[in-house]
Amino acid sequence: MGLVVLIVIVVLAVVYVLPAIFDARKTVGVGCLGVVALFVLIGAALLGWDKFTSWRAARQAEESSRVEAQKAKDAEEARIAEAKRRQKAKDEKIQAFTLKEAPKVWEVYQSLQSEIDVQAEKIEELRKSLETFGRTPEEDADFVRICALRDEMKRSRDALRTKMEDAYIAARKYEAAPSRKDYQELHKKALEDGVLEADAASARFKEMRLNK
Repeated sequence: MGLVVLIVIVVLAVVYVLPAIFDARKTVGVGCLGVVALFVLIGAALLGWDKFTSWRAARQAEESSRVEAQKAKDAEEARIAEAKRRQKAKDEKIQAFTLKEAPKVWEVYQSLQSEIDVQAEKIEELRKSLETFGRTPEEDADFVRICALRDEMKRSRDALRTKMEDAYIAARKYEAAPSRKDYQELHKKALEDGVLEADAASARFKEMRLNK
């Protein structure tokens, strides 16, 4: 647009101003004024074009930055969605396998997870209450103790999850090599360890409830 304006101004200057400059019937003053007006018009057009190109470059840079930011956001969302999809697929496999092979282990695992979720909500409520009265949660002995109990339940849950995964992998290995006795023994041991871990986790869970 700025370039079009420049061209129009130059054309008008040539058509109307230059004849005045070289017309013998015009005075020298008018001719000089015409020359000055011509250069002023051209200068103004060039200045406008420069501002336009600067504005356009800034807009293009802004748009490019916006597009790149959106691409990065979309890629991150896709990565998170894929991670969730894979985790869900793993959870479903472990759940189906454990319910079939050692339902008691899954029952304890679910109990631990439910209690952890409840504790997380209560801890967050307690944090907000302490902060409301100007106290630092991390410096409150009871808050720290409750968080430690929650962390102990998480460790029990994670240990149990690891045992379930070990049993699942052992079962897959056994299916891949049914003639290998050691895989069968590994499968059996993994399940037994899982049950033992479930018993231990259940006992700790009950003790926590009694000492609450």
